[in-house]
Amino acid sequence: MSSSGPSQNPDLPTVVIVHLIRHAQSSGERPRSSSLSFQGQRQCDDLLQIFRKHAPYVTHILSSPIVRCLETARRRFSAHLKPGQKIQVMPALAGSRGRKIQRGTEHGYPEVDRVWIEEQPGSRASRMRDEEFVLQYLTLQGLSDADAHKVREVMIVTHGKQLSALLGDAYQPFQFPDATLRSYVVFTGSGSKTLLYLRSEQTLKNQRAAQRLREALTQDRKDRERRKKLEEQDKAAKETTAREEAENAAKDISIRTEATKEAWVLEDAKKKVSLLNRSGFRHFGLIPSGYANGDDIEVVDQATNEIMTLTELIALLKLRHRAELISEQECEKENRKIAPARKRKNAEDLQVAPTEGRKKVYKTLATFL
Repeated sequence: MSSSGPSQNPDLPTVVIVHLIRHAQSSGERPRSSSLSFQGQRQCDDLLQIFRKHAPYVTHILSSPIVRCLETARRRFSAHLKPGQKIQVMPALAGSRGRKIQRGTEHGYPEVDRVWIEEQPGSRASRMRDEEFVLQYLTLQGLSDADAHKVREVMIVTHGKQLSALLGDAYQPFQFPDATLRSYVVFTGSGSKTLLYLRSEQTLKNQRAAQRLREALTQDRKDRERRKKLEEQDKAAKETTAREEAENAAKDISIRTEATKEAWVLEDAKKKVSLLNRSGFRHFGLIPSGYANGDDIEVVDQATNEIMTLTELIALLKLRHRAELISEQECEKENRKIAPARKRKNAEDLQVAPTEGRKKVYKTLATFL
């Protein structure tokens, strides 16, 4: 248990029910290690009937490390412990004697937890009295939220002196004979650490009913908050999905648009090549108007399998078919001479046909366009 201040969590219990029990009669031979006397054992058996009514509601059982308190707790509670529930030792319930007791007094008691409820060594200073430490625990101060949520109803087995310290002026020795149980409540969020006596069984029932009602309301609020959070998460997930779908759709449209543009460019190129194939290349220049520079196009000379630019190939073809191209020039000159006669009926028959050299050049270049 740490020494930090009280938790501000509004979900923590506002009221803790406390059952204070003075240990049963001991043999009295040794103040610290004396066991219960025969009368003390009978007192425990008689008190068991009372404890059975509280057992289903008790969440924590605290005991002084003195043997007579541990035996009183064991004889009362061991048969009615919930699964996993243990009797916890709190040295502060034995006062100054508790700080002197060595660990191991709980050995041989399987119902007793070996983890004692106490401050870490050196952290519990003399300014905090034993009863303050106990009340700090009962008001959930210094407990983690996880531990505090579990505290609802606490059984405490201690000594008359410690009962007097816990109750202050409200303590009356005659009210606490051996093996006596009295029920109280303490408010956790008020700042007060006063234990208030529950005068009747009906008052105790009312406190338990109030606890259950508050727990139900708290659980209902948590459920509503959880549902709201899930709805918000679901809404955010849907918005994210819709946004991603919109982005993907936009990407698909962009991809389709780019593909369409590429198809248009390809189709336009095909049309240009088809047009060029129909109209033929400009003689001697031989580079189609759609190409800005023959140096930008790499081709393979089918005659030699050499890689070169289109400009280099054109120069090579000019050289390779020089004789045919020169003859073609002469044909064109003759065509220009008889151009005025083309208006006559059979003017086409007078035109000189292109030479085989130009056809070869066209055929070769067309394979690259």
